[in-house]
Amino acid sequence: MKFFKDKNTHATENPASDRAAAAIANAILHLKKRLATAINLWFNGFSKRQQRWILGLVTVSIITWLLSTLNGPFNAFSKQSKVPYSAAHIGQPSDLPIPQNGQKQLTDSLTIK
Repeated sequence: MKFFKDKNTHATENPASDRAAAAIANAILHLKKRLATAINLWFNGFSKRQQRWILGLVTVSIITWLLSTLNGPFNAFSKQSKVPYSAAHIGQPSDLPIPQNGQKQLTDSLTIK
């Protein structure tokens, strides 16, 4: 089963880039840990009632944002096209150029080989 074995190693040939990638990953992990610790200390400083209020406000904010983005495609302003012509759609015949045989092509030209 040598055919299925990976012939490429996952380590790069440049050890300096490996060290740089490891340093960046380490810095990101330490930043995440410090941020999580700071938020945990800040949030635990509130009473249980205040924590529930904060959780409720965050939940309502996220739900409102999600519902407002859901309405975006159906908005009246998005229906107004900025382009004076309709976009071509795959499967619809195009107007230009007129083929030599007189029939319009009903498929995308990229799919014909």
